[in-house]
Amino acid sequence: MGALFEGVKEMMKSLPWKTWLVIFVIGVLFGWFVLGWGIAPVKWVNAAPQHLEPSWRADYLRMVIESFTANGNVELARVRYQGLGPEADKVLQQVEQDPGYLNPADIARFKAVVVAPMAAGGGASATQTGAAAAKSPFGWLGLCLVILVGLLALGAILFLGKKMASKGQGQTAREAVQPLIAEGGPAPISSYRTTYTLGDDYFDESFSIDTASGEFLGEAGLSISEATEGQPKYVKAFEVWLFDKADIRTETAILCTPEAYQDEETRQRLEAKGAVMVASPGQKLILETEKLQLEAHIVECEFDTGPDGQYFQRLTVEFRVYQRLATDGGSTAHEEGGLSA
Repeated sequence: MGALFEGVKEMMKSLPWKTWLVIFVIGVLFGWFVLGWGIAPVKWVNAAPQHLEPSWRADYLRMVIESFTANGNVELARVRYQGLGPEADKVLQQVEQDPGYLNPADIARFKAVVVAPMAAGGGASATQTGAAAAKSPFGWLGLCLVILVGLLALGAILFLGKKMASKGQGQTAREAVQPLIAEGGPAPISSYRTTYTLGDDYFDESFSIDTASGEFLGEAGLSISEATEGQPKYVKAFEVWLFDKADIRTETAILCTPEAYQDEETRQRLEAKGAVMVASPGQKLILETEKLQLEAHIVECEFDTGPDGQYFQRLTVEFRVYQRLATDGGSTAHEEGGLSA
């Protein structure tokens, strides 16, 4: 369960604010139209008389007038009349025009005794208050404005949060992947360069290996292998890997800091993934599979030290992949031009 939670947390951190904005909008629209109108629409319970259908409001007022004629209770009649809200006077006019089973004299008496004092009171009658309240809701336009303002505020919060989180971490300097020129000898079938800079917490570069005719042969890449928690992540080791579709496995080698290599526990943990070596400028790492050979050249490598120990400040690696014409004993991984310890 903990691993699942950590995975979800990492995924949430990796999503840009624009993605979260889109998710929010989709959620609002889904909840509003699908849930609110389709699956679980609002059901009126204990609604006030003013929410009745127009013809039923007229029937309600006829019953109020009939009850007042029978018991003469002015206060009770006034409360019931106020239940019609801002439409009360309009409903009364409708009943006057169509009294139905009522005696027009009873309607006139109700209007003189119950309604007239309310209008002449000069204070905030319930119907006047209801009318004012009815004008206050902002309707669809206001609702749309509120949603728009909410989206803008959410976008601003996410954008500022991202800017603040990245402040002081050092800029990500991942270079555009560029093809390289071979330095003599056979030309590589694929060539790339990539750069990691402190603060690029989700650095994971992979490159497709294809022939000139477009045939897919495999993939290669550089990924974070060992890093601290939190932001920024202080990377202590990288994986250089080569996948050959003609082979049965992926060849992997580890580039680590001198401190990580000297720590026996860390080195043993890294050795479970592949051959471990200390990264240094000018170093060349070779990975070989059945059909492919990868040369990884470390162009630049900078370390720094913090509370959690030594870590990579910057690492630039050039990849050159060659196609092997014949198999000669399986997969290998070794280095040239650098020290392992």
